[in-house]
Amino acid sequence: MTWTWFHRLASPPYIYTLAARLTPWFAWPAGLLIVAGLWGGLVLAPPDYQQGDGFRIIY
Repeated sequence: MTWTWFHRLASPPYIYTLAARLTPWFAWPAGLLIVAGLWGGLVLAPPDYQQGDGFRIIY
C-alpha cells in the first residue's frame, strides 16, 4: 500500500488545484444551507413572549 496520495495532499500546488475544482461543488450547497438557516431562524421561529422579534436574531 503506497501513501503517495496522502503525501500529495501536503503539496500546495496540488491542494490549491483540488480546492479550486471543488469550490463550486461546496459553495452552492453551502449558500443554500445558509439561506435555509436564515429563513428558519428569522421567519419560521416564533417570537419570544418577553423579547419579541429580537429573540429571533439569536438563531
